[in-house]
Amino acid sequence: MAYGARLESVLGESPRGFESPILRAVNWKWVAPMTVVTPRDSQAIRDLVHVVRPARIIEFGSWQGRSALSFLIEASKFNPLSRITCVDTWLGSPEHWDPHNTDVEWGHQNLLLEDGEPQFFSTFKAAVESNGFSERVDIVRAPTSFAGGYLVANYPDTDLIYIDADHSARAVKADISVARRISSGG
Repeated sequence: MAYGARLESVLGESPRGFESPILRAVNWKWVAPMTVVTPRDSQAIRDLVHVVRPARIIEFGSWQGRSALSFLIEASKFNPLSRITCVDTWLGSPEHWDPHNTDVEWGHQNLLLEDGEPQFFSTFKAAVESNGFSERVDIVRAPTSFAGGYLVANYPDTDLIYIDADHSARAVKADISVARRISSGG
């Protein structure tokens, strides 16, 4: 199934303004639905930032911080004061909690549980700190569905929204809805 058709099946509508598997216009903002940052994705992030030149980015799903750091590194080339708001629970998605999932990246064994809690938040914070971006990263530790109203009220000047949280069709559709609310100011 083509990417646009998959997106249409999630959205329940035709993906208007779709120019590539990476970019989708939502009003005048950009939403980039992607997954793990690979070298190819890093190029896509680079290209996206060079087109949008964002001062303010919101990321739904930050996990270990790889994409957040990629966005800040690239955005800094245009605006040394660029910021990112990372929205995540840092508890993992359903695929992470499946004890039968032995995938290297997404398997249950990679949750690094301590007292039943995944340790990805500390991994994320260490990555942000070690790259010198602590002052330019805002953290919202909540599901995107909970944080939507807060984000609409506090980040109306957002230039780019990156969606990579819960990967289920239902959650992606809900995240796109929240992104639309942010980009339209409510």
